[in-house]
Amino acid sequence: MAKGRMTASILSCVKAVEKKPVGIRVACEFPEVFPDDLSGLPPVREVEFR
Repeated sequence: MAKGRMTASILSCVKAVEKKPVGIRVACEFPEVFPDDLSGLPPVREVEFR
């Protein structure tokens, strides 16, 4: 830290909240792509490369 400079350190803890795709426009337009619950990692899917 530099002499004569004021510094601040902020630590933030945020609790994850379950989200539904109702308020997300893109998720509403393409419901087959998005799961009902958006609070976690996406499901594992097989990908076919061509």
